[in-house]
Amino acid sequence: MKQPLFSEPNPIRLYPRAKPRRWLRWLGYAVAVGLFLLYLSSVAWAGDTPHLRPDQLRSVFTQALADDGAGEHQRARAWYDALQGTELAAESAVPSAVNLVALGHYNDARKAFGAIASTGSARDAAYAQLSLLALTARTWTGDSADLRKQLATQAEGLRGNDLLHQRLFDLYAGKASIEQAMDVAQAMGGSESALNDRLAETGYFAGLWQQYVQRDSAAAQRLYQQALARAAASIERPLLEQALGRQDGAFR
Repeated sequence: MKQPLFSEPNPIRLYPRAKPRRWLRWLGYAVAVGLFLLYLSSVAWAGDTPHLRPDQLRSVFTQALADDGAGEHQRARAWYDALQGTELAAESAVPSAVNLVALGHYNDARKAFGAIASTGSARDAAYAQLSLLALTARTWTGDSADLRKQLATQAEGLRGNDLLHQRLFDLYAGKASIEQAMDVAQAMGGSESALNDRLAETGYFAGLWQQYVQRDSAAAQRLYQQALARAAASIERPLLEQALGRQDGAFR
């Protein structure tokens, strides 16, 4: 037992009783999380991620999404690369391809979306095909009339996994309007979060169509702003933030 500082029954306390320092606890948590991420990072760079436990792989994926959401796209890229060849490769494929778009690596993004369009689930394949149409529009260097012909050819025969993706395919093919796509997004059932996600996705791809096919940056900006208001938890949020900051055609 510790000896008391004073022998009197009621010693005078020269300093107030020390209170638990909550910030020290949080600092400890932060250090622990940082060390864990450092460990995962070292494993990722060593190419040893297939040997991680499922919960550790999930942590890698979660960190990749968090870094993308924070605008740290290059750091997120390392996490996505580490997930290739693991049991989360398919689940992370679309976010990984979207990350390549955010980085401006359009050729790599085209390859990634092409692979998803061929082997992914129906939902992922439709998203990938739509992304390929948008990449064609974004990277086109010819005139607008030739772009429209190319998009119509590329969209020919595409079948969406739902009516919304079909309307967006038709938009890029010149067979539907933005209003028709938005009406479908609004009319589909589901939760409020599902509605927000649909409107964010629709607004993003419709905005790209306005910007690069119609060459109407003002209309595109309005669509991006409306979509961003719905995109709190959507994969398109970093891309929308980029688009709103770069309405000068600097995407190329």
